[in-house]
Amino acid sequence: MHIPESELEWRFTGSGGPGGQHANTSNTRVELVFDIAASASLSDTTRQRLLAALGPQVRVVCSTSRSQRRNRDMARELLHQRIAAALVTPTRRRPTRPGRGRWNAESPKNASAPKPRAEDSGATKIDRSVMACSRRRDVHIFQSQYQSARSPFDSPQHRGSTVTTESTTSGKPLVIAHRGASAAAPENSLEAFRLAAVLGADWIELDAHLSADGQVVVTHDAHYANGVLVRSAPADQRPDGVCLLDEALTVCDEAGLGINVEIKAIPGDPDADTAEELTDTVLALLDARYGNDPIRRQSLMITCFWPTTIDRVRAASDLATGWLSIDATNPHEMVSRVRSQGHQAINPWDPLITVALVEAAHDVGLAVNSWTVNDPDRMEQLASWGVDGIITDVPDVARSVLG
Repeated sequence: MHIPESELEWRFTGSGGPGGQHANTSNTRVELVFDIAASASLSDTTRQRLLAALGPQVRVVCSTSRSQRRNRDMARELLHQRIAAALVTPTRRRPTRPGRGRWNAESPKNASAPKPRAEDSGATKIDRSVMACSRRRDVHIFQSQYQSARSPFDSPQHRGSTVTTESTTSGKPLVIAHRGASAAAPENSLEAFRLAAVLGADWIELDAHLSADGQVVVTHDAHYANGVLVRSAPADQRPDGVCLLDEALTVCDEAGLGINVEIKAIPGDPDADTAEELTDTVLALLDARYGNDPIRRQSLMITCFWPTTIDRVRAASDLATGWLSIDATNPHEMVSRVRSQGHQAINPWDPLITVALVEAAHDVGLAVNSWTVNDPDRMEQLASWGVDGIITDVPDVARSVLG
């Protein structure tokens, strides 16, 4: 789907406007708004589907230390991804037990894992021309021997903080449900996490912010949908459908899912000053819950865009860590920096991933996880390059493609 530039409203903070003299300035906040209701480029059918899924407007904000041009590119990709996900229509499927078709502890190579039948695969109908604009990703790797999850960090020669890049012992990338099965259920909700297991995910990825009373709330943005800043309100005043991290962990434990916690509150966010407290609270919660369960701890991962935060996790915990990146200008320099800090994974934005990047990461023992990938053709390509995990809004599609 092509959205004319004339229908995109750009707002900039700390720069001179799109493509102007400050286009390469760092620390620029870019806001992109697409008015679905007023768009002249959408068919009536598409407009009604988008209005039902997203409301009258889609708003995307990118605020990173990268240049304005980089933030603009990411905002445009995020907009396309949201629209593409909203236009995915899941087929009806028979209920299946959550662990069906995934790895089990007794067979880490998944040699006997059942293949989903064509009529019961839960595959999602996709307009590939729509999904092709959604090549963006957020990654993470593993699976452990906890119930049905497997781990790339589990070979005898790579224990502790060292990761083997022979991580997917089945030879296939892990399927990581981005904010749960977010194309078919509200993102970051308990419903989305439960559905991810049913649709064949190995892991889920979720986002963490801190409430006013110091609880970890699972939501992507620093503000709730009603406009209230997460940090300004106690957790018991969160909107319906927004869960706590502890509740999400319970659902994932019951379903045997690996868990990737992305710590938000990065510089430029309105709650950036909570980064250290949020990080320490997440680690304390995970330690209290899984401190005496080394197997389960292998199926946990912490990721963040901000190096200071993820380095703090690495220094304080034995949990696996990964750095999210939207810049791969110098892949060898990037992977060298990540490896030197003792992290196990690098999680690049999908358009950045190349064979050279995957090889550079694997050469120094880093796993590569991609976000957010919804296009089946791209999934196949990434798998052929040897990526370790694919983060996707449509885990049923990924499972159908990857087997």
